[in-house]
Amino acid sequence: EVLKLTTQLGTMSEIQTVSMGKSFQKAGLGMTIGLTAPIVAGTGKGVKAFANYDATIRSTMSAMGQFVDETGNFSGQSQKDYQALSAAAKEWGAESIFSSLEAAQAQEVLASRGMDTNKILSTGPGIMALAAASQIELTEAADAAGSALQQFNGTGLTSAHVADVFAQAAADTA
Repeated sequence: EVLKLTTQLGTMSEIQTVSMGKSFQKAGLGMTIGLTAPIVAGTGKGVKAFANYDATIRSTMSAMGQFVDETGNFSGQSQKDYQALSAAAKEWGAESIFSSLEAAQAQEVLASRGMDTNKILSTGPGIMALAAASQIELTEAADAAGSALQQFNGTGLTSAHVADVFAQAAADTA
């Protein structure tokens, strides 16, 4: 009798264990769908955003006449410029209302205006001030200020001064 009762209890425990296992599987599936899938989707968006950002920095480099080597990377001074522009775009994005991608796009506009890395880096803060004060896109501010700086090249005009002039003009017309 005791042996028969022990066998029945063992069988019941196995059934309960299998049932619990299936419950845990269902819970795991729910967690995968509810938690893991959005994380993976978010990662995909992050990868795409980085690809856009990197492509923009590379386009900026190309606009300055700097191209990748046979390995597909920048080397020497070009690598230093790439790193400096990338670091500045990230910093500007972190310290302003603009994203790092928007900052990189503004750098691209400035490079298309003939500016080198040092000029772009020194112009960035004034461009961001202009865009914020004028409530315009960062690339629009880069284009306007870049045009003014290009026209008055060699006169000592700075992007900060351009931003001040534009801001004053906007205030005067408001």
